[in-house]
Amino acid sequence: MAREAYRRLDLDEVRLMPARRPPHKSGRRLTAFETRLEMVRRALPPGPFSASDIDGREAAPSYTIDTLRRLAVLLPESDLFFIIGSDAFDDLHTWKEFSTIPTLCTLVVANRGPEEAFAVQARAVLGRDFADYVSADGGLWRMSGQREGGVFLLSMAPHPAASHEIRRRLRRGQDPGDLLPPAVAGYIREHGLYR
Repeated sequence: MAREAYRRLDLDEVRLMPARRPPHKSGRRLTAFETRLEMVRRALPPGPFSASDIDGREAAPSYTIDTLRRLAVLLPESDLFFIIGSDAFDDLHTWKEFSTIPTLCTLVVANRGPEEAFAVQARAVLGRDFADYVSADGGLWRMSGQREGGVFLLSMAPHPAASHEIRRRLRRGQDPGDLLPPAVAGYIREHGLYR
């Protein structure tokens, strides 16, 4: 997803940011933040990709809106893009101050499944949660008069590497196959994770 967004949106760089305490996963056992950050580092392709620990600096739950506000202060001259999968977009209405997110950044929504289903789902979410948004240009949706930010629908070839599927395979002792970069799969085996 990150590589495709980088290429298609002509981004300068992409920072992958694991959340220390994702609020939607409260009450569930999480792999340590430092371990997840290291797996992100090992998964990165060469080029303008980096892992960020910005959400690891806070003990409080990691809300996207708060991270975006911190990034706006740290990077005042940058246009921010926040990339999520269509599965997360479907639940966006449950996020803290979700309607403010596309005013602080361009929210890039990438499909996880077939393109036709993605188009229907994305338009349903836009209609439900962003009724004031109109199609601006080439997959970008904005409020009338909005000059920055918005919601960008990134249609791409489906990729089966959903984290819950990878963890399920690992817990069953199955090989994750090509769902994980070899460096990450080796790190998981070496540290006995997700058993």
